[in-house]
Amino acid sequence: MKKGAVLRVKHAIQGHPEAPRLWSGFIDEIIQKKLNLIPTTHEQCLYHGEIDGKRVLFLRQVDDFAVASEDASICNKVIDLISEYLSTPLKNLGIIDRFNGVQIFQTNSYVKIHNEQYIDKILDKHGWNNKQFKVKERCVPMQTESAYIHELELAEGPVNSQD
Repeated sequence: MKKGAVLRVKHAIQGHPEAPRLWSGFIDEIIQKKLNLIPTTHEQCLYHGEIDGKRVLFLRQVDDFAVASEDASICNKVIDLISEYLSTPLKNLGIIDRFNGVQIFQTNSYVKIHNEQYIDKILDKHGWNNKQFKVKERCVPMQTESAYIHELELAEGPVNSQD
């Protein structure tokens, strides 16, 4: 190969050590300079601002995005605006029920965020989801009365097995 020759790249250099930093800078510039959204002080991946007079919250975790606004058309507009600057347009998944492993349940009154599926998966993986480890249903948050604590101390815990 001659000195100064250039090789054509046929695919993304996803595994390159600089790729995460370059992507982060690229997408951050689109979000801040093109959409005029501002990162929050303590969470640099959470942005806020206004688009068409409506408040917008935008969450960026590497290449996963979540958009929140009182108007669904504004959320769609944010996704379309970002897609204009990308060679592959973003997929609009609509109202989310999962985001990066976290389950999300939305109503008009509240948003519930939980990890029930993940916890069940861990319990199943370690064999802790069988009758031997089942306990009575407990209130959350845990009660602190001494009689209740005493009941917990008397309850049989998991059987230790000798390996």
